[in-house]
Amino acid sequence: ARHRGDQEPFDPEAEPEEDAAGDAHDMYIIRDITFFGVERRILVQDAGGASPLVAICNVLILRNQIVLSPAVYHVTSKDLLEKLNNLLLDLHATTLEAEDARSTY
Repeated sequence: ARHRGDQEPFDPEAEPEEDAAGDAHDMYIIRDITFFGVERRILVQDAGGASPLVAICNVLILRNQIVLSPAVYHVTSKDLLEKLNNLLLDLHATTLEAEDARSTY
């Protein structure tokens, strides 16, 4: 028997629950800025305090390692995590290729 206050077991593959507005993921606003004389786009939060995901992605955006489409003015946390994941996979593949090249000499 379940008691009041008991929580469902954590399911890492479960889809996120929708909030009252019907959004399953956090949305972030994209703003155009000039950074050291270069046009860049950054993420802006409209609520909820500091977000490590936004901070990490903004650093990578300013370093031109993550690119946001000029036609998009909002992005979800799911999209950001996908971009971050792809970047990490690309960096790992590049590292493996460099190690393979060094080991053949």
